[in-house]
Amino acid sequence: MAVGEIISFIGAAAASGVIGSRADTLVTSLAPVQRLHAWLRDRRVDPASVEPSPHLTNWVNSLAAVEQLQLRDLLEGAVNTVNLNNVHGSDGSAVGNTVYGGTVIGTQNLYGHSDQNAGWEYAKIDHCQEGDFDNPGRMQWNAYISWPGRERLDVRDRVRIEQLLNELGKDGWELMSQQSNSGINGTDYFLRRRVRAR
Repeated sequence: MAVGEIISFIGAAAASGVIGSRADTLVTSLAPVQRLHAWLRDRRVDPASVEPSPHLTNWVNSLAAVEQLQLRDLLEGAVNTVNLNNVHGSDGSAVGNTVYGGTVIGTQNLYGHSDQNAGWEYAKIDHCQEGDFDNPGRMQWNAYISWPGRERLDVRDRVRIEQLLNELGKDGWELMSQQSNSGINGTDYFLRRRVRAR
């Protein structure tokens, strides 16, 4: 596990109001942020004190490899939740500034965004059930994909998310996280892939 990657996520989380001195009460009420805070408290670490520092780097180095993976995943999930949903703090101002690959990106929705400097592009799949127009009274699975440089793609007709993710995986997309959305049985899937030379 690259400790530098974890420290980058800690910096992003601190900038997003997830941890550290800028932690915001509305942000910390989000479930992925609460999971991160509980994990830290289980290790006797105050989330409000977690910010990039030499001491913190030493602490991350002292964690077992499995704990480093857990911490990275928890940080990534919390930061994605804040920034991808355009969360605003309790004072009404946008919180954030996510760091991806060392490049600061504001709190705008990153999905459908490509950042050449960071080396990643991001996509989002909104997967949910909707009425089947061919069979009134029945439901079918649909997916809506937002990605860089293209119109939103609407995939209808009984979409199986496993097949869709496998097809996107063949094209270099990797699943970062997922969370429930407001659609019927809906889930948002957040993906990324390395930017390809044009």
